[in-house]
Amino acid sequence: MKQFEADGIVDVIKNNMIGFGSDGARVNLGKDNGLAKILSNWAERDLYKIHCMPHRLELAVKKTLKKDEYFPDAIALVNKIYNFYYTRQT
Repeated sequence: MKQFEADGIVDVIKNNMIGFGSDGARVNLGKDNGLAKILSNWAERDLYKIHCMPHRLELAVKKTLKKDEYFPDAIALVNKIYNFYYTRQT
């Protein structure tokens, strides 16, 4: 961190930061103690706070399909397919 400060990187980030995007967890976007609030205070201005759309979509799909009896099997299959191809990367 000291090297970042010495190189002026911290000031560049602080002066140019305009927003913060995250998965929507309270630890990130909590209005009183979330990371976005801490960064906003550090930057000394309001920042745009964005709940990542892919995460929001995932939450909506999971909530919608949660009652479907085949949903856990479908998720397990997708994970197996992903892991199959992921472990065979070159």
